[in-house]
Amino acid sequence: SRNGLGDGGGVVYIATALATNTTLTSLRVGSNNLCDDGAATIAEALEGNATLTALDMSDNERDGLGDGRAIALAAALPGTALTDLNLGKSALGDDAIAVLSGAMRHTKLKRLALDRNKLGAKGCAALAAVLADTTLEELNLGSNRTIGPKGCAALAGALRDAPLAS
Repeated sequence: SRNGLGDGGGVVYIATALATNTTLTSLRVGSNNLCDDGAATIAEALEGNATLTALDMSDNERDGLGDGRAIALAAALPGTALTDLNLGKSALGDDAIAVLSGAMRHTKLKRLALDRNKLGAKGCAALAAVLADTTLEELNLGSNRTIGPKGCAALAGALRDAPLAS
C-alpha cells in the first residue's frame, strides 16, 4: 500500500508476475493511485491465476477504479480463485456495482468490501438480486452515504429471503 504503483510500470510488473505466479495467495495494492490501466492490467492478470484468494484494491479513489474498470474486473472474476475482494474507497458507483453484482453469481467470493464508495439504490437493487445466488458470507457496505431508504429496503428484503452463506 501507498507505494505509488499507479498505472505506470510498477503495476505492470506486478500484474505480469501475477499472471504466472503459482504460490501467492494474497495481494494488497490499495492506496496506490490505481485507475484506468492499473485496474485493467490486474484484472487481465487474474484471468490466468489460480492461486490468489485475496485481493485488496481499496483506497484507489483519487481518480477511482470507476465504472469502466469495474467491467474489466467483473469479466475476470468468474475464472479466479478469489474468496476475498476489497474494493472499498474506490469511487465505484451504481453502474460499477451492478456489473460486479452480475459477475458474483459465478465466483467463489466469501467476503466482499464495497465500503466508502458511491453505492445508491440502483446498486443495492443489483446486489440484492444476486445475493441468494452467491457464496458470500460477509458484505461490507459501510459509509456509503447514498444508499438511502430504497437501497436499504432492497438489501433487507434479499437478506431476509436469502441470508448470507455461513
